[in-house]
Amino acid sequence: DLLFSCCIAAVRCDAAAIDVFYYYYPKRLGQVLFVDAPFVFQPVWQLVRPWLKSYASLVRFCDVATVRKEYFTEATLPASFKA
Repeated sequence: DLLFSCCIAAVRCDAAAIDVFYYYYPKRLGQVLFVDAPFVFQPVWQLVRPWLKSYASLVRFCDVATVRKEYFTEATLPASFKA
């Protein structure tokens, strides 16, 4: 029961943070990437997604190769993303 309450509080806190970016800094929050998210995250996401309403459309799940290809050049690629 306590663990569930903590999870709900964490989701509400995350939603509040997204609200701040979405309403006060609309040009700053274009997309939220979950890179190589664990398999167990998908069912959790399906539960959380309805609470985020329109923000859910900003979320994208991808792998490191996709991020490397679509968001970086060789000059800007972080060392942790290099093959």
